[in-house]
Amino acid sequence: MRELSGNNEIGWSHLACLQPTSPLRTSENILEAVNLLEEKEADAVISVCKTEHSPLWSNTLPESLSLDHFIPEAVQKTPSQQLPSYYRLNGALYFCRISRMIEERTLFLKNGAYAYVMNRKDSIDIDDQVDFDLAGIYLGQRSQG
Repeated sequence: MRELSGNNEIGWSHLACLQPTSPLRTSENILEAVNLLEEKEADAVISVCKTEHSPLWSNTLPESLSLDHFIPEAVQKTPSQQLPSYYRLNGALYFCRISRMIEERTLFLKNGAYAYVMNRKDSIDIDDQVDFDLAGIYLGQRSQG
């Protein structure tokens, strides 16, 4: 960030971070995120996708591996389709106003940031072999049509 604050002679207003571990992001995703940035007059746009499963069905495990009180009873009695939708960061796109990023020392601004929602296939973030294999399958599907 020090480099940006001292060397912005070109006058850039925003930084774009496109991580290589998200290879299925498309040029359309990038353009739509930039359009959202402009429409909202946002200081940041960060990509997200819908979670595969509700985090309400998740919890930590004790050393004993006991599932006592793992999921609250109210959640157990609610059909999963009736639970609220949750979204997660997918690591594919980060656009941030440089001045705000320097000021707050993060891409995750306290306010003025908006979510760009991507589909789960384009949101593959390669962290392990399973992710790599899935990305290969999805790329193959894309090339077929």
